[in-house]
Formats: sequence, C-alpha cells, structure tokens
Amino acid sequence: MNYLNLLVILISSLIG
Repeated sequence: MNYLNLLVILISSLIG
C-alpha cells in the first residue's frame, strides 16, 4: 500500500 492510498482512506473515513 502506498502512503497516498492510506491518505485517501483516512480522509474518506473522516468524511464518512
């Protein structure tokens, strides 16, 4: 997994 993918997942989770 790339850091970009982790960032996208994290942001998506925050946006919910």
